[in-house]
Parts: sequence; C-alpha cells; structure tokens
Amino acid sequence: MIGGGARSRYWGETLAAAMEVPLVYLQGGEVGPALGAARLAQIAVDGGTPAEVCVAPPVSHRIAPDAELTARLAPKKAVFRAAYAKISPLTHSN
Repeated sequence: MIGGGARSRYWGETLAAAMEVPLVYLQGGEVGPALGAARLAQIAVDGGTPAEVCVAPPVSHRIAPDAELTARLAPKKAVFRAAYAKISPLTHSN
C-alpha cells in the first residue's frame, strides 16, 4: 500500500476486504510514489544502479481482509462488476 491512501487504516481495511487480499504497508509508504521518482532521478544523475538505490523499505504492518466486511461489500462488488461488464470493450464472463 503506497501513496496518500496509505495514511488511512479505514481505506486499507476496505480495500483488503473488497479485493479479498492482505495489504502490506511499507515504512514511509505514504510518500512512496514521490520517493520512487526521486530514486529514479538519483539513478539518472548519479549513475547508481537500481539495486543500489531502490532498496525496499521495511514492512510497517499488514491488514488482512475482514470476512464480515467482505460479505457486506459483496453486493456492491456484484453491482460494480455488472456495470463494468457493460462498459468494458472486453467480453467478461462472471
């Protein structure tokens, strides 16, 4: 989990439940996109290698999907999937 949304535990719990996957938070993840851009600039300017510059930060915490919230979100997820299938250029079978 990176970016501004990583600041909200509520948002993380909602995403984990909706996607039915655990989320991993890295230390400093809320600034992850900016840090990634800065690291790419550092490589371009200083000539470092990605292995040297792009070191993964340690895991801060994890959020597992909550089964009750997943069940409460299921009807909304079904509505979303049905609507998306109608506007998607690809054929979906669900």
